[in-house]
Amino acid sequence: MKRTVFAIVFLVTMLTGCLDLSQDTQPEGTLTGKVTIGPLCPVEPCDLTEEEIFAAYEARKILIYNRDTTVVLWKAGINHDSTYTVPLVQGSYIVDIDTIGIDHSSDVPALVNIVAGNTTRLDIDIDTGIR
Repeated sequence: MKRTVFAIVFLVTMLTGCLDLSQDTQPEGTLTGKVTIGPLCPVEPCDLTEEEIFAAYEARKILIYNRDTTVVLWKAGINHDSTYTVPLVQGSYIVDIDTIGIDHSSDVPALVNIVAGNTTRLDIDIDTGIR
């Protein structure tokens, strides 16, 4: 009985990735950037609260695709300070945004090359289309 329980726990641990028996780890680099979103109001002055402004940022995601854009590898949220940071294995990736409504950005899609131990910066300016 103890063997069966141990085998089940071991199998579940292996399947969930909690136990890594491999000695080969991929070197990582970092992708980071600052995101600006606007306009958030059709007229100035814009009287949105800080919470409403953060909600606009929180609703959008930075998408990291494999090089041929067939698989989304990561959906990065935007932090309270309007930045994002993603640890990535060395290689080439396509960065884009998860648009809301008629959002667009001339900064993405963009090809980024991640080098182990280095930080790659890609700032993204999102135009909401609000006029």
